[in-house]
Amino acid sequence: MSRRRRFVAIGAGALLFGLVVTAAIAWWRAGEIVARRAEQLARERYGIELSVSSATVTMSGIALEGVIVALPEVDGFVLHVDEIRLAGSPFAIASKRLAAVSEIAIVGGRVRIVIDDATLAALVRFRRARRPDAASPPAVESRRPPIRVEGISVDLVDATGVLAHAEDGRFASDGGPIRASAASLSLGEESTDHVGFRELHASIVDEDGLRARTLDAQGVDVRWVLSLDALDRATETNLVRRLREALATARRALRSGEPDESVAERSRLDRFTTRDFVATAGEASVATGRGADEKRLRLAGLALRRLDATRISLAGEGEGEGGISARWNLELEPSAMRAVGTVRLSRIPLALVGPLLPEIPWEPSIPGMVSVDVELESRGLDEVALRGALQLEGVALAHPRLAATPLRDLALRIEGDGTLRPIERRFILRTARFITGQVPVEWNGVVELGPDAKIVRGRLSLPSTSCERAIHAIPADVLGPLTGFHLGGTIAGRIDVDLDTRVLDRTLLDVTVDDQCGFESFPEEVDLARFEAPFHHEVLEPDGSIFAMETGPGTPLWVSYVAISPFMVDAVLAHEDGAFFRHRGFAPWAIRDALVRNLREGRYVVGASTITMQLAKNLFLHREKTLIRKVQEVLLTWWLERSLDKDRILELYLNVIEYGPGIYGLRSAASYYFSCAPSQLTPVQAAFLATVLPAPKLYGVPASGEFSASMRMRLDRFLRHMSGQGRLAPAELEMSLEELGTFRFRGGSTATYALPSDEGPRDDGTNPLDFMPDVFSSP
Repeated sequence: MSRRRRFVAIGAGALLFGLVVTAAIAWWRAGEIVARRAEQLARERYGIELSVSSATVTMSGIALEGVIVALPEVDGFVLHVDEIRLAGSPFAIASKRLAAVSEIAIVGGRVRIVIDDATLAALVRFRRARRPDAASPPAVESRRPPIRVEGISVDLVDATGVLAHAEDGRFASDGGPIRASAASLSLGEESTDHVGFRELHASIVDEDGLRARTLDAQGVDVRWVLSLDALDRATETNLVRRLREALATARRALRSGEPDESVAERSRLDRFTTRDFVATAGEASVATGRGADEKRLRLAGLALRRLDATRISLAGEGEGEGGISARWNLELEPSAMRAVGTVRLSRIPLALVGPLLPEIPWEPSIPGMVSVDVELESRGLDEVALRGALQLEGVALAHPRLAATPLRDLALRIEGDGTLRPIERRFILRTARFITGQVPVEWNGVVELGPDAKIVRGRLSLPSTSCERAIHAIPADVLGPLTGFHLGGTIAGRIDVDLDTRVLDRTLLDVTVDDQCGFESFPEEVDLARFEAPFHHEVLEPDGSIFAMETGPGTPLWVSYVAISPFMVDAVLAHEDGAFFRHRGFAPWAIRDALVRNLREGRYVVGASTITMQLAKNLFLHREKTLIRKVQEVLLTWWLERSLDKDRILELYLNVIEYGPGIYGLRSAASYYFSCAPSQLTPVQAAFLATVLPAPKLYGVPASGEFSASMRMRLDRFLRHMSGQGRLAPAELEMSLEELGTFRFRGGSTATYALPSDEGPRDDGTNPLDFMPDVFSSP
């Protein structure tokens, strides 16, 4: 080869090599160029911030890796994509852009959307900005290439945390209906109530907005994680409330900046569903508890269909072990937030529905069943009107204010109408008939139970009923040993009440009873004959120790009624029960006043016990302040009032009650404090003993032998109160106030009082009380 040819060959080879190297460098740099160009186009053309970690250009297309998409000034939306593939010739894509893309594939990644007004409004504006303008001619790039999305996870986040999470989300759009699916979708979090969907598939059409045509789930699982003994559910963790607030936020976003009135006025069904929309679930279940404690209701035939532009139907049925069944047929109107239909639940475990009910201390470890047969009409997600029947079987309640141990095997049937507001955990009862143990009690009025107020306004009536049936309608766990009572005759009554915890001063309570009952037999534990002779009396002290004493007629500690100072009787009646000789063991006005005060204080402060009620609990009951003890106390009070006269009740009462730590019985108290006999008690001494009765361990046994200044003031007020009631004559009041100024304990008083009786009080059986004015019935 000639030198010239060799030179040309070498030059051509060098040029070719240079071109190859230059092309390789350009191809290598193309990825970076494409990445930066994609970021620029996204920002200028679509108004979004796009960050591309790297890009790869091949002969078959362009791949963008590590893509982050964000909306300017909207922190609540972030999209991370592992890879975006644009299929097609890279040279054609460079010149023709999207028109040359044969498919867009988005593979792997995650979306996080905060559900707040700013974020959702921005997303709605972005969506509307992408709609083609019908008034403008189609642009060259108006053709949308097919889009395929796979392996995406989605998180919807509210103020509490993750409200919804979708795993392995898939999406495909090729000009026809959009196909979307997710391997799983969960509402709520595992630590609280949640709903889970398995293999969720949707068919969506894009006709001036996205609308669902079908929605299918292989399975739906609802689980109440919170147990029934934790019913003070925090508002922010209530799944129903969170979903309601999220929907309200979405509605506000959709309403903002509507393009025209026709869209704004279009029904919600037309916005989101096609005319032939249908949703189904292959299987569904509602469960609570874990492991061996799990309770589950399995549902089948769950279907939701659109009926017309405003209504859809929801029907289904289910069954479970132990005779559990459910049937429902509802017609829903989403645009008006209404629902009408019937629901029939049979022997549903209480654990499945308890979290939806008002805050009642159900005992979750003891099985209980609820059956419901109701017609319902909802006026929104937060209010449901109900009419029908509810029956509870084998239910247990557990609360330290109810009883020391759970109250088991409770049964109750309620027929009536009311309103349930599940989000507020509020129930309003209007008319009802309560049936327990074949005893009906009727209510007419309003009962509203909610977290912010309790309202009870109306009349509770007991029609004429067998006394025996009425008593034994009370559960055996409540009566305890008192199940041995048997009665004849009939009883009827009514309670008129007007109570609103927001205006307690206006509380009214009126009780009327037609008592034609007679005790025919009684349990051995309450046989009153044993108190006619010496008897053994035991008291369970707050520290768990037992105080025991021998008392009763014929024992050294006993003092007969006629040998008690009239001042002591007057003082006790004035302080504890002014209407003792008038009522039959119960004082509704005292119950009303105690109810108001306790509700105002938010805790148990005072009781409404009459002297007979106090005697009942001192003779037969322990000290715990529970509802079960109060029910037993009422029955025992009824028994005492029917079996003993008033003088005998007073005599027993003054001989067994506590006057200070370890000081039981009036003779012990008079001797300990004043070194005198009960017949010798002066008004000041009697007033002191009466004022310590509500809290003898607190007010009894002063540290010194003198009254404190506060004690003198308390006794001064009380003595004047006794005088105002006619229980102390003016001269007796004057002498008492003089004595009070120098009074000391243990024989420190030398005052004497002349009684209208010539002989005065003594222990010889005579009665010095005949002179006393008839003031005992004054309240």
